[in-house]
Amino acid sequence: LETLIVAKFPKEDLVFRNLAVAGDEVVLRHRSENFGSPDQWLTKTRADVIFAFFGFNESFKGEAGLDQFKQDLVKFVQDTKTKNYSGKGAPRLVLFSPIANEKLNDPNMPDPTSNNVNLQKYTAAMADVAKANDLLFVDLFAMSQRLYAQAAKRNQSLTFNTLHLTEAGNRVLAPEIF
Repeated sequence: LETLIVAKFPKEDLVFRNLAVAGDEVVLRHRSENFGSPDQWLTKTRADVIFAFFGFNESFKGEAGLDQFKQDLVKFVQDTKTKNYSGKGAPRLVLFSPIANEKLNDPNMPDPTSNNVNLQKYTAAMADVAKANDLLFVDLFAMSQRLYAQAAKRNQSLTFNTLHLTEAGNRVLAPEIF
């Protein structure tokens, strides 16, 4: 994705910083002691556009965690819109839903149906928050389901364990996001 964006805008001095760690949630980010807060890092990197990918880990709480997730996401969005990390004003914020879990033809891999029900609910919550706050929203859940179906027709998969994209998965998803 970063390569596609930079190639499209070669005259811009674009810099990408991935501040995510596997397992990040809107309000819970595991880091070593004295690592610094998300706000400190966004200021340090002078972020003026933020791609926020949340909802996957939160989805394991199911229906019971949905209202709290939505409240946490609203607070994150509203707080972020008041910041000036770059010195150029409030950052542009884009919300990305989690991808779906892929059904693999491997009896050792879990059936993703029940988790996809939760992921779809969390995706809908993110879409609601984005709409209410006039933000761009990228529905990776629906996008990934469509790409999984296309790959399955070719007897291919785009994840290696139902949830983590392979190189081929990243290769087909990035242009769709772009």
